[in-house]
Amino acid sequence: MSTQESFDTKEQVRQASDIVDVVGGFLELRRQGRNYVALCPWHNDSKPSLQVNAERQSWRCWVCGIGGDVFSFVMRREGVEFREALELLADKANIQIKQSNSNVPAGSPGDKRTLFAAMAWAEKQFYTYLNQSAEADVARQYLQQRGITQKEIDQFHIGFSPNSWSWLADLAK
Repeated sequence: MSTQESFDTKEQVRQASDIVDVVGGFLELRRQGRNYVALCPWHNDSKPSLQVNAERQSWRCWVCGIGGDVFSFVMRREGVEFREALELLADKANIQIKQSNSNVPAGSPGDKRTLFAAMAWAEKQFYTYLNQSAEADVARQYLQQRGITQKEIDQFHIGFSPNSWSWLADLAK
């Protein structure tokens, strides 16, 4: 991939990735004037100190002193390098990225895209099991006793695993 193609792809992904939507996918944002605020996930925050500016497409935590654009947020939040953040945002925006000569083969343990897809699949299985299985009734009752609503279960993708060490592996076959 040439430098110009790389720049064009980066800008295309940046324009397709609204920072309010991206940050809002990880944190609960609240509108405050022209900006949005949230509790910062990188320090013990009791008052919203992370600010998202939709006009500038930037974010900043005024306590930590960190901030940046949509790429830096995904990099920090997911613990990935720029290339992986670009790929994650491109996937979310349905933008194809020309693959460079990567030394990590697709499907290998070092291929983060495959690992993220596997984790998303596993999350869906646990979530579905909690919401649809008769065996998960005890877990649903427990969550209800704790005051956790269905809305919160849906928002945080809470799931449940049956008492079987091979359940997920058997589903994957």
